[in-house]
Amino acid sequence: MTTKQLGEADASAIIEPCILHDVFPTNNITDTQHNQSSTITVVGVFPSSCLPHRDGAVIAAEIINEGNHGKGAKIGYNGDHYLQFRLVVAISGNSQQLSPDVYATTHEDLLESMVVSLKPQYILGSCSFVAKHDDKRIAGKRQTMVLSQVGPDIFYTQDSNDYVFGVHVRSETYGLPAFQALKFSVEDRTKQKI
Repeated sequence: MTTKQLGEADASAIIEPCILHDVFPTNNITDTQHNQSSTITVVGVFPSSCLPHRDGAVIAAEIINEGNHGKGAKIGYNGDHYLQFRLVVAISGNSQQLSPDVYATTHEDLLESMVVSLKPQYILGSCSFVAKHDDKRIAGKRQTMVLSQVGPDIFYTQDSNDYVFGVHVRSETYGLPAFQALKFSVEDRTKQKI
């Protein structure tokens, strides 16, 4: 099944919990004696219908890893170190078939298994409507930072957790002028070498 088909699947589709993507960087540094490359592992569990969060992360990891002729993003004061990401993304089955309790158990068990076995530096937070199952308990227990991408604001303030990091701008507080002020420019981005 493609990710598009996953997003369009109805409650009758058979979708088992599985790893959907494992973006594993290929380090193209040929000078092994001076290999200044690091890989950060990020894991996340998503409902089958959560395309934007899941697929956006996959695309971002692929773009960063392919930068600088497959070496990754340049980092460090002299720009002589490189950073790549291993992103492992799982889906917890057909979220339209599962009761909230079964979904929560499946999501949490799958995420905990990934954190224990892969020992990631980060957990990628899931969609807003399942984030409560996602990360806070496992992040605290496993001392792994969660990069959240959800709202509402109470997610960050209620039951605070030292391992949860995220930014959320409520949709009712911004408008087109605010985005225009950020001055994102595709042209400027293409001039930068990742």
